[in-house]
Amino acid sequence: MICENKKRVLCAMSGGVDSSVAARLLLEEGYEVIGVTMVLLRNNQVKENAEEDELLKAYPEANDARQIARDLGIEHVVIDYRRVFNDRVVVPFCNSYVCGLTPNPCIECNKYLKFGALHTLRKELSCDYLATGHYAQVLYNAGSGKYELHRGFDPKKDQSYVLYHVSQEDLAHTLFPLGSLSKEQTRMFAQQAHLKVAQKAESQDICFIPDGDYAEFIESYLNCFDQSDLIKPGPIVDTQGNVLGKHNGLTHYTIGQRKGLGVAVGEPLFVLSKDSTTNTLFVGRAAETGVSQLRANDVSFPSDDDLFYESFAKVKVNYRAKLRDAKVHMQGEELVVDFTEPISAVAPGQAVVLYIDDRVIAGGTITSFT
Repeated sequence: MICENKKRVLCAMSGGVDSSVAARLLLEEGYEVIGVTMVLLRNNQVKENAEEDELLKAYPEANDARQIARDLGIEHVVIDYRRVFNDRVVVPFCNSYVCGLTPNPCIECNKYLKFGALHTLRKELSCDYLATGHYAQVLYNAGSGKYELHRGFDPKKDQSYVLYHVSQEDLAHTLFPLGSLSKEQTRMFAQQAHLKVAQKAESQDICFIPDGDYAEFIESYLNCFDQSDLIKPGPIVDTQGNVLGKHNGLTHYTIGQRKGLGVAVGEPLFVLSKDSTTNTLFVGRAAETGVSQLRANDVSFPSDDDLFYESFAKVKVNYRAKLRDAKVHMQGEELVVDFTEPISAVAPGQAVVLYIDDRVIAGGTITSFT
Protein backbone atom coordinates (compact mmCIF):
# COMPACT_ATOMS: atom_id res chain seq x y z
CA MET A 1 0.00 0.00 0.00
CA ILE A 2 2.52 2.62 -1.20
CA CYS A 3 1.12 6.07 -1.83
CA GLU A 4 1.64 7.75 -5.18
CA ASN A 5 1.21 11.48 -5.84
CA LYS A 6 0.26 12.33 -2.25
CA LYS A 7 -3.24 10.87 -2.16
CA ARG A 8 -5.67 12.30 0.40
CA VAL A 9 -7.26 9.92 2.91
CA LEU A 10 -10.13 10.46 5.31
CA CYS A 11 -9.32 8.25 8.32
CA ALA A 12 -12.04 7.32 10.80
CA MET A 13 -10.62 7.84 14.31
CA SER A 14 -12.49 6.53 17.35
CA GLY A 15 -9.83 7.49 19.89
CA GLY A 16 -8.73 3.85 20.24
CA VAL A 17 -5.48 2.12 19.42
CA ASP A 18 -6.57 0.56 16.11
CA SER A 19 -7.69 3.72 14.33
CA SER A 20 -4.76 5.69 15.80
CA VAL A 21 -2.26 3.18 14.40
CA ALA A 22 -4.11 3.20 11.07
CA ALA A 23 -3.65 6.98 10.83
CA ARG A 24 0.04 6.76 11.73
CA LEU A 25 0.67 3.99 9.17
CA LEU A 26 -0.98 6.06 6.45
CA LEU A 27 1.31 8.99 7.23
CA GLU A 28 4.35 6.75 7.07
CA GLU A 29 3.24 5.54 3.65
CA GLY A 30 3.06 9.11 2.34
CA TYR A 31 -0.65 9.86 2.41
CA GLU A 32 -2.14 13.20 3.35
CA VAL A 33 -4.44 12.25 6.23
CA ILE A 34 -7.54 13.95 7.61
CA GLY A 35 -8.96 12.38 10.78
CA VAL A 36 -12.68 12.24 11.48
CA THR A 37 -14.47 11.20 14.65
CA MET A 38 -18.13 10.31 14.56
CA VAL A 39 -20.14 11.13 17.68
CA LEU A 40 -22.82 8.45 17.81
CA LEU A 41 -24.06 7.87 21.35
CA ARG A 42 -26.85 9.86 22.94
CA ASN A 43 -26.00 12.46 25.57
CA ASN A 44 -28.98 14.47 26.80
CA GLN A 45 -26.64 17.21 28.05
CA VAL A 46 -25.51 18.02 24.51
CA LYS A 47 -27.94 19.53 22.00
CA GLU A 48 -28.30 18.06 18.52
CA ASN A 49 -25.81 19.30 15.89
CA ALA A 50 -23.59 20.67 18.63
CA GLU A 51 -20.38 22.52 17.83
CA GLU A 52 -17.04 20.70 17.94
CA ASP A 53 -16.00 22.28 21.24
CA GLU A 54 -19.13 21.00 22.99
CA LEU A 55 -18.66 17.50 21.55
CA LEU A 56 -15.02 17.37 22.59
CA LYS A 57 -15.94 18.30 26.17
CA ALA A 58 -18.78 15.79 26.41
CA TYR A 59 -17.20 12.80 24.64
CA PRO A 60 -13.80 11.62 25.98
CA GLU A 61 -13.24 9.35 22.95
CA ALA A 62 -13.52 12.33 20.60
CA ASN A 63 -11.05 14.25 22.74
CA ASP A 64 -8.63 11.29 22.71
CA ALA A 65 -8.84 11.23 18.91
CA ARG A 66 -8.20 15.00 18.77
CA GLN A 67 -5.08 14.60 20.92
CA ILE A 68 -3.76 11.79 18.73
CA ALA A 69 -4.41 13.89 15.62
CA ARG A 70 -2.45 16.77 17.13
CA ASP A 71 0.43 14.45 18.00
CA LEU A 72 0.43 13.17 14.42
CA GLY A 73 0.16 16.68 13.00
CA ILE A 74 -2.98 16.03 10.98
CA GLU A 75 -6.26 17.86 10.50
CA HIS A 76 -9.13 16.43 12.55
CA VAL A 77 -12.87 17.02 12.51
CA VAL A 78 -15.60 15.86 14.90
CA ILE A 79 -19.11 15.42 13.50
CA ASP A 80 -22.40 14.81 15.28
CA TYR A 81 -24.04 11.72 13.73
CA ARG A 82 -26.24 10.87 16.73
CA ARG A 83 -29.56 11.33 14.91
CA VAL A 84 -28.54 9.10 11.98
CA PHE A 85 -27.12 6.50 14.38
CA ASN A 86 -30.33 6.45 16.41
CA ASP A 87 -32.61 6.25 13.36
CA ARG A 88 -30.54 3.76 11.36
CA VAL A 89 -29.05 1.58 14.09
CA VAL A 90 -30.63 1.88 17.56
CA VAL A 91 -34.31 2.03 16.57
CA PRO A 92 -34.12 -0.85 14.05
CA PHE A 93 -32.19 -2.91 16.61
CA CYS A 94 -34.90 -2.48 19.24
CA ASN A 95 -37.74 -3.07 16.80
CA SER A 96 -36.10 -6.21 15.43
CA TYR A 97 -35.59 -7.66 18.90
CA VAL A 98 -39.23 -7.02 19.78
CA CYS A 99 -40.17 -8.93 16.61
CA GLY A 100 -38.19 -11.96 17.79
CA LEU A 101 -35.14 -11.37 15.59
CA THR A 102 -31.46 -11.23 16.60
CA PRO A 103 -29.99 -8.25 14.72
CA ASN A 104 -26.34 -7.28 14.44
CA PRO A 105 -26.22 -3.47 14.85
CA CYS A 106 -22.51 -3.30 13.89
CA ILE A 107 -23.45 -4.30 10.34
CA GLU A 108 -26.04 -1.53 10.10
CA CYS A 109 -23.59 0.98 11.60
CA ASN A 110 -20.96 0.09 9.03
CA LYS A 111 -23.49 0.19 6.22
CA TYR A 112 -25.10 3.54 6.97
CA LEU A 113 -22.40 5.41 8.90
CA LYS A 114 -18.81 4.18 8.65
CA PHE A 115 -19.13 3.22 4.99
CA GLY A 116 -22.18 5.30 4.15
CA ALA A 117 -21.97 8.73 5.71
CA LEU A 118 -18.16 8.71 5.76
CA HIS A 119 -17.81 7.88 2.06
CA THR A 120 -20.16 10.79 1.39
CA LEU A 121 -17.97 13.01 3.56
CA ARG A 122 -14.87 11.64 1.80
CA LYS A 123 -16.21 12.93 -1.50
CA GLU A 124 -17.19 16.30 0.01
CA LEU A 125 -13.64 16.75 1.32
CA SER A 126 -12.11 15.67 -2.02
CA CYS A 127 -10.36 12.69 -0.45
CA ASP A 128 -9.28 9.77 -2.61
CA TYR A 129 -9.83 7.12 0.05
CA LEU A 130 -11.59 6.33 3.30
CA ALA A 131 -9.53 4.38 5.84
CA THR A 132 -10.67 2.60 9.00
CA GLY A 133 -9.08 0.44 11.68
CA HIS A 134 -10.96 -2.70 10.67
CA TYR A 135 -9.04 -5.97 10.44
CA ALA A 136 -9.88 -6.86 6.83
CA GLN A 137 -8.20 -6.53 3.45
CA VAL A 138 -9.09 -5.05 0.07
CA LEU A 139 -7.25 -6.68 -2.83
CA TYR A 140 -7.44 -5.83 -6.53
CA ASN A 141 -7.91 -8.75 -8.92
CA ALA A 142 -6.30 -7.76 -12.22
CA GLY A 143 -7.89 -10.74 -13.97
CA SER A 144 -11.47 -9.79 -13.15
CA GLY A 145 -10.85 -6.06 -12.84
CA LYS A 146 -12.67 -6.16 -9.47
CA TYR A 147 -11.79 -5.11 -5.95
CA GLU A 148 -12.23 -7.94 -3.45
CA LEU A 149 -12.94 -8.01 0.27
CA HIS A 150 -10.75 -10.55 2.09
CA ARG A 151 -10.44 -11.75 5.65
CA GLY A 152 -7.90 -10.03 7.88
CA PHE A 153 -4.54 -11.70 8.47
CA ASP A 154 -5.35 -12.34 12.15
CA PRO A 155 -8.24 -14.85 12.31
CA LYS A 156 -8.96 -13.86 15.92
CA LYS A 157 -9.58 -10.24 14.89
CA ASP A 158 -10.93 -10.64 11.35
CA GLN A 159 -13.88 -8.26 10.82
CA SER A 160 -14.79 -9.06 7.21
CA TYR A 161 -18.05 -10.61 8.47
CA VAL A 162 -19.51 -7.17 9.27
CA LEU A 163 -18.30 -5.60 6.00
CA TYR A 164 -19.96 -7.78 3.36
CA HIS A 165 -22.26 -4.93 2.28
CA VAL A 166 -19.42 -2.62 1.15
CA SER A 167 -20.01 -2.03 -2.55
CA GLN A 168 -17.55 -2.44 -5.39
CA GLU A 169 -17.45 1.33 -5.85
CA ASP A 170 -16.65 1.92 -2.18
CA LEU A 171 -14.10 -0.92 -1.99
CA ALA A 172 -12.15 0.85 -4.74
CA HIS A 173 -11.84 3.83 -2.40
CA THR A 174 -11.31 2.03 0.92
CA LEU A 175 -8.07 1.28 2.79
CA PHE A 176 -7.62 -1.07 5.75
CA PRO A 177 -4.09 -0.33 7.03
CA LEU A 178 -4.35 -3.01 9.76
CA GLY A 179 -5.54 -5.79 7.48
CA SER A 180 -2.18 -7.58 7.38
CA LEU A 181 -1.45 -7.16 11.11
CA SER A 182 -2.33 -9.02 14.28
CA LYS A 183 -3.68 -7.18 17.30
CA GLU A 184 -0.39 -7.80 19.09
CA GLN A 185 1.53 -6.21 16.23
CA THR A 186 -0.82 -3.23 16.28
CA ARG A 187 -0.23 -2.61 19.99
CA MET A 188 3.51 -3.08 19.56
CA PHE A 189 3.56 -0.51 16.77
CA ALA A 190 1.56 1.91 18.94
CA GLN A 191 4.10 1.54 21.74
CA GLN A 192 7.04 2.04 19.41
CA ALA A 193 5.35 5.13 17.94
CA HIS A 194 4.69 6.43 21.49
CA LEU A 195 0.97 6.74 20.88
CA LYS A 196 -0.78 7.63 24.14
CA VAL A 197 -3.55 5.09 23.51
CA ALA A 198 -1.21 2.12 23.06
CA GLN A 199 -2.61 0.31 26.11
CA LYS A 200 -6.17 1.61 25.89
CA ALA A 201 -8.75 -1.14 26.48
CA GLU A 202 -10.83 -2.36 23.55
CA SER A 203 -14.53 -1.65 23.36
CA GLN A 204 -16.64 -4.78 23.73
CA ASP A 205 -20.00 -5.95 22.43
CA ILE A 206 -22.53 -3.30 21.37
CA CYS A 207 -21.28 0.24 21.93
CA PHE A 208 -24.68 1.66 22.95
CA ILE A 209 -25.30 -1.17 25.44
CA PRO A 210 -21.97 -1.26 27.34
CA ASP A 211 -23.28 -3.49 30.13
CA GLY A 212 -24.57 -6.08 27.62
CA ASP A 213 -28.11 -6.12 29.07
CA TYR A 214 -30.09 -5.99 25.83
CA ALA A 215 -33.44 -6.70 27.47
CA GLU A 216 -33.17 -3.81 29.93
CA PHE A 217 -32.07 -1.42 27.18
CA ILE A 218 -34.99 -2.40 24.94
CA GLU A 219 -37.47 -2.10 27.82
CA SER A 220 -36.17 1.41 28.53
CA TYR A 221 -36.53 2.26 24.85
CA LEU A 222 -40.11 0.98 24.76
CA ASN A 223 -40.98 2.86 27.96
CA CYS A 224 -40.13 6.09 26.16
CA PHE A 225 -43.00 5.37 23.77
CA ASP A 226 -45.38 3.83 26.34
CA GLN A 227 -44.98 0.45 24.61
CA SER A 228 -43.56 -1.59 27.48
CA ASP A 229 -46.56 -3.91 27.19
CA LEU A 230 -44.93 -5.39 24.06
CA ILE A 231 -42.61 -7.34 26.38
CA LYS A 232 -44.65 -9.72 28.47
CA PRO A 233 -44.57 -13.30 29.79
CA GLY A 234 -45.61 -16.13 27.49
CA PRO A 235 -45.43 -19.91 27.09
CA ILE A 236 -42.29 -22.02 26.76
CA VAL A 237 -43.14 -24.87 24.40
CA ASP A 238 -41.17 -27.94 23.30
CA THR A 239 -41.12 -29.48 19.82
CA GLN A 240 -44.01 -31.79 20.74
CA GLY A 241 -46.25 -28.87 21.63
CA ASN A 242 -46.01 -29.37 25.40
CA VAL A 243 -46.11 -26.21 27.51
CA LEU A 244 -43.16 -26.49 29.91
CA GLY A 245 -43.37 -23.16 31.67
CA LYS A 246 -43.53 -19.41 31.23
CA HIS A 247 -40.87 -17.02 29.89
CA ASN A 248 -40.27 -13.45 31.08
CA GLY A 249 -40.49 -11.80 27.66
CA LEU A 250 -38.87 -12.87 24.39
CA THR A 251 -36.23 -10.11 24.51
CA HIS A 252 -34.58 -11.94 27.43
CA TYR A 253 -33.64 -14.95 25.27
CA THR A 254 -31.37 -15.72 22.33
CA ILE A 255 -31.27 -18.65 19.90
CA GLY A 256 -29.08 -21.42 21.29
CA GLN A 257 -29.38 -20.21 24.89
CA ARG A 258 -29.30 -23.00 27.49
CA LYS A 259 -29.01 -21.35 30.89
CA GLY A 260 -31.71 -19.34 32.61
CA LEU A 261 -34.74 -20.90 30.92
CA GLY A 262 -36.41 -21.74 34.21
CA VAL A 263 -37.66 -25.17 33.13
CA ALA A 264 -36.30 -28.65 33.88
CA VAL A 265 -36.99 -31.93 32.09
CA GLY A 266 -34.05 -34.02 33.23
CA GLU A 267 -31.70 -32.96 30.41
CA PRO A 268 -30.50 -29.61 29.01
CA LEU A 269 -32.87 -27.59 26.86
CA PHE A 270 -31.92 -24.95 24.30
CA VAL A 271 -33.81 -22.06 22.72
CA LEU A 272 -34.72 -23.16 19.19
CA SER A 273 -36.78 -20.20 18.00
CA LYS A 274 -38.98 -17.28 19.05
CA ASP A 275 -42.44 -16.48 17.67
CA SER A 276 -43.37 -12.87 18.40
CA THR A 277 -46.87 -13.23 16.89
CA THR A 278 -47.88 -15.77 19.57
CA ASN A 279 -45.27 -14.63 22.14
CA THR A 280 -43.97 -18.21 22.31
CA LEU A 281 -40.47 -19.41 23.16
CA PHE A 282 -39.69 -22.77 21.55
CA VAL A 283 -37.10 -25.02 23.18
CA GLY A 284 -35.64 -28.45 22.47
CA ARG A 285 -32.95 -30.94 23.34
CA ALA A 286 -29.42 -30.82 21.92
CA ALA A 287 -30.32 -33.32 19.19
CA GLU A 288 -33.06 -30.94 17.99
CA THR A 289 -30.84 -27.88 17.53
CA GLY A 290 -29.38 -28.87 14.15
CA VAL A 291 -30.04 -26.66 11.12
CA SER A 292 -29.55 -28.09 7.63
CA GLN A 293 -30.67 -25.15 5.52
CA LEU A 294 -31.14 -21.41 5.90
CA ARG A 295 -32.48 -18.67 3.69
CA ALA A 296 -31.48 -15.02 3.60
CA ASN A 297 -32.55 -11.82 1.88
CA ASP A 298 -31.09 -8.34 1.36
CA VAL A 299 -28.08 -10.05 -0.24
CA SER A 300 -24.94 -8.09 -1.14
CA PHE A 301 -22.06 -9.13 -3.41
CA PRO A 302 -18.90 -7.08 -2.73
CA SER A 303 -17.25 -8.19 -6.00
CA ASP A 304 -20.50 -8.62 -7.95
CA ASP A 305 -20.22 -12.43 -7.93
CA ASP A 306 -22.89 -14.52 -9.67
CA LEU A 307 -24.46 -17.30 -7.58
CA PHE A 308 -26.98 -18.33 -10.22
CA TYR A 309 -25.41 -21.78 -10.25
CA GLU A 310 -24.87 -23.82 -7.10
CA SER A 311 -21.43 -23.28 -5.58
CA PHE A 312 -19.46 -24.56 -2.63
CA ALA A 313 -18.45 -22.03 0.02
CA LYS A 314 -17.41 -21.57 3.63
CA VAL A 315 -20.23 -20.01 5.63
CA LYS A 316 -20.34 -17.96 8.82
CA VAL A 317 -23.70 -17.42 10.59
CA ASN A 318 -22.61 -15.00 13.33
CA TYR A 319 -19.54 -12.98 14.25
CA ARG A 320 -18.02 -15.61 16.54
CA ALA A 321 -19.11 -18.69 14.60
CA LYS A 322 -16.72 -21.10 12.93
CA LEU A 323 -16.67 -21.35 9.15
CA ARG A 324 -18.86 -24.21 7.90
CA ASP A 325 -18.99 -26.01 4.55
CA ALA A 326 -22.13 -25.52 2.47
CA LYS A 327 -23.66 -25.46 -0.99
CA VAL A 328 -25.04 -22.04 -1.84
CA HIS A 329 -27.14 -20.55 -4.62
CA MET A 330 -29.56 -17.74 -5.34
CA GLN A 331 -33.25 -18.48 -5.76
CA GLY A 332 -34.66 -15.27 -7.15
CA GLU A 333 -33.73 -12.55 -4.64
CA GLU A 334 -33.20 -15.12 -1.87
CA LEU A 335 -29.94 -16.78 -0.86
CA VAL A 336 -30.23 -20.50 -0.07
CA VAL A 337 -27.53 -22.21 2.04
CA ASP A 338 -27.47 -26.00 2.42
CA PHE A 339 -24.98 -27.13 5.05
CA THR A 340 -22.85 -30.22 4.54
CA GLU A 341 -23.45 -31.06 8.20
CA PRO A 342 -26.16 -29.61 10.50
CA ILE A 343 -25.13 -26.62 12.60
CA SER A 344 -26.72 -24.95 15.61
CA ALA A 345 -27.45 -21.42 16.87
CA VAL A 346 -28.77 -20.04 13.57
CA ALA A 347 -30.78 -16.91 14.36
CA PRO A 348 -33.07 -14.96 12.01
CA GLY A 349 -31.88 -11.35 11.90
CA GLN A 350 -28.22 -12.28 12.02
CA ALA A 351 -26.04 -12.14 8.92
CA VAL A 352 -24.84 -15.11 6.92
CA VAL A 353 -21.58 -14.44 5.08
CA LEU A 354 -20.05 -16.63 2.36
CA TYR A 355 -16.34 -17.12 1.68
CA ILE A 356 -14.30 -18.81 -1.02
CA ASP A 357 -10.85 -19.19 0.49
CA ASP A 358 -10.43 -15.86 2.32
CA ARG A 359 -12.58 -13.81 -0.05
CA VAL A 360 -16.06 -12.61 0.85
CA ILE A 361 -18.37 -13.45 -2.03
CA ALA A 362 -21.75 -12.56 -0.50
CA GLY A 363 -23.70 -11.84 2.64
CA GLY A 364 -27.30 -11.35 3.65
CA THR A 365 -29.80 -11.32 6.52
CA ILE A 366 -31.05 -14.70 7.73
CA THR A 367 -34.84 -14.95 7.43
CA SER A 368 -35.59 -18.62 8.10
CA PHE A 369 -34.06 -22.05 8.67
CA THR A 370 -34.98 -25.73 8.71
